Amino acid sequence: MRFRILTHLVAGTALTLSFAGSASAQMTEKPLLGAGISFLHETDATGKGFAVDLAQNIRSMDKVAVGIVGDFGLSHFSDIGTVTTFQGGVRATFTTSNPKVKPFAQGIAGLAHFSASNCTGSFCSENDFVFSPGGGVDVMLNDQYNFRAELDFPIVRSNGVTSNDTRFWFGISLLLGK
Repeated sequence: MRFRILTHLVAGTALTLSFAGSASAQMTEKPLLGAGISFLHETDATGKGFAVDLAQNIRSMDKVAVGIVGDFGLSHFSDIGTVTTFQGGVRATFTTSNPKVKPFAQGIAGLAHFSASNCTGSFCSENDFVFSPGGGVDVMLNDQYNFRAELDFPIVRSNGVTSNDTRFWFGISLLLGK
């Protein structure tokens, strides 16, 4: 089971990097790095943690820019454990009448790793597939920094059971390579 997950993770990473390499000649903007405090709400508990993402627009059109995004999140639940996510996917950033406001929608997928606290034995951690549709907004503070608010809806499939979670995070995003 773990070998299959590792194989899928390596294949997905290779696929993402191959797209990124071929797309690098078409990049229209500088990469955007986001970081902030996150809240992951599962069935009856909310974990606190942080989230970091890196997005690169590949193609800009009239009202939308399409790009790739990588996302890392870590959430700790008291007395339960920790959930760590590694995801990648596609982001669409929209143009509005106010150039300081940039809403976006995204679909990211990857690996969710659960590690139980106060546990011994072989069933204390688990790796599962996660798909997280969502979106957010960047509000320009100055030429380099933005305020970021994001809402995602992680869907985790584990042992034949699907859980629908909610992750909210806020923080800053900044243009790299100014």
